[in-house]
Amino acid sequence: MFRKIVIDINTDLLAIRSGATLARFSDIPTMSQNIYIYPKASALLSAKVDSIQILGGPPVEGGSHNHWRMFFIIDPSTAFCFDMSVGGDGRTGVLIIQDVPYPNRDDMEKPFAIVPLSFTTTHTIQDIITSLTKHSMECYRFTPEGDGCRHWIRQVVRMWEAEGRLPAGSRSKLDESILFFWTSPTESRESPPAVGDFYSN
Repeated sequence: MFRKIVIDINTDLLAIRSGATLARFSDIPTMSQNIYIYPKASALLSAKVDSIQILGGPPVEGGSHNHWRMFFIIDPSTAFCFDMSVGGDGRTGVLIIQDVPYPNRDDMEKPFAIVPLSFTTTHTIQDIITSLTKHSMECYRFTPEGDGCRHWIRQVVRMWEAEGRLPAGSRSKLDESILFFWTSPTESRESPPAVGDFYSN
């Protein structure tokens, strides 16, 4: 039900594939070891962001939920993907950060659900990462079944709304889509999110 990932270091690419134990890597030594940044993306952390697309992909193989990710739009052709994924032990979350062409339907896995949000002020990618690590939001465990990405995203949006980074009502807007299991882009049913847990780093 969950996706294990392994990261290979290769000059300017970290390849994510199905596999065994997750290698530990951070392109920026001061960062949490729960965050992995593609080397190419590390040069763009000062890029400015106003809008967000939160996307639910197709149903996870063998499961009854969609995998959700956050895309931060930095220009009409580029976005940063923040993907909280299950690590090699089947539970520990790993926040994968990479820059991707935008829009790119292959990379976005032909989203079944899209929730657009906007920051109240301009943020850089580094600002976003810092806001997460300040509250240890990168320290997250999935359920034993490998589910829990929706809960992580809802808690991040709740935090940003409480801090005024997102306008009031942002999580309610998100909940109109993320509290459902999307079997197709036009068909869904209510599905309470599986709840993982946060821990101290």
